[in-house]
Amino acid sequence: MKIIHVVDSMEVGGAEMIVAQLCRVHRREGHAPKVCCLVRLGTLGAELQAEGFEVDVLRVEHTAVAMWKLRHYFQAQAPDVVHSHNLFATVAAAIPAKNSGAVVIATRHGLCQPPLAWWVEIRHSIAARWCDSVAAVCDAAARNLAAAPLAAKDRIVRIYNGAEPPDGGSTVISNPNGFTLVTVGRLVPAKDQHTLLSAVALAAERMPDIRLSVVGGGPLEKQLREHASRLGITESVTFWGEQAEVGAFLRAADAFVLSSTTEGLPISMLEAMACGLPIIGTNVGGIPEVIRISGAGKIVKPSSPRELADALVYLGMNRPVREELGRLARKAYLDHFTVERMASEYLALYQKEDPQ
Repeated sequence: MKIIHVVDSMEVGGAEMIVAQLCRVHRREGHAPKVCCLVRLGTLGAELQAEGFEVDVLRVEHTAVAMWKLRHYFQAQAPDVVHSHNLFATVAAAIPAKNSGAVVIATRHGLCQPPLAWWVEIRHSIAARWCDSVAAVCDAAARNLAAAPLAAKDRIVRIYNGAEPPDGGSTVISNPNGFTLVTVGRLVPAKDQHTLLSAVALAAERMPDIRLSVVGGGPLEKQLREHASRLGITESVTFWGEQAEVGAFLRAADAFVLSSTTEGLPISMLEAMACGLPIIGTNVGGIPEVIRISGAGKIVKPSSPRELADALVYLGMNRPVREELGRLARKAYLDHFTVERMASEYLALYQKEDPQ
């Protein structure tokens, strides 16, 4: 089966990681996946090329031009399946892909959380009517897609993300008698690391041996470092910057934390579960779904330093509890969130079957 994934680019991000994982699994199963980047190649695109995958770059940023180029591209490629990812790629690819005779699948990787930009969502809803299926990465995202104006509700399905167990395992953090947290993600407003740092400062009043590893880079790094300094917790927080491999940081931690104000289904959380870490996460997007399915953590309100601090202290002071939650996290990962399970469900969509 010839499968073309259409994306904006293959820069490092959750949606792009999913595309790379699907390509690898489906090639192992005998299919012929490739990637079409509309805007630019990106780091993950270069990695796929090095692994022998075809990755084409059209270098377009306007929808009408992208649609015109994709019409000719699909005619030349004659794919069996076109799988677009997120808004721009779906709006640009859906009609030319359907006209090429391919099965057309779209995945919306974010939450599309209200209040919605209605004119944007209308464009997505119209494009979705040219798709055979539209996948949302969690139930919350599926509900929001269905609530959008002109939504093609009968085509929306939920397929949970999957993740590979992260590489790396050598200890990079030394806090043998304390409690070590790790968070992984871009340093951007949606991840709300300001609240996390405030929570760590509050928790440190009751648990001075708490330590936080912040793995990720982004535009807010300087502000977050200054915030940690104002809170007096510079000795308790380490900013590691963007890392190609996060396994060493996860395996050196006692728990994983996300303080996001909006999410789809974060890959970093699934990687943490693969490493057997309990989860503390905010009640947004797919985070509470995963925690409820697994029973492997604590759910807190977003933007609430005090509630988050209480959860940190609870796990930090209860080693048997976090060990049991870590066991449940690993079991839920193996049962529900592997890459192989995700790839199998998408393959069912490609074959016009019900994955669930």
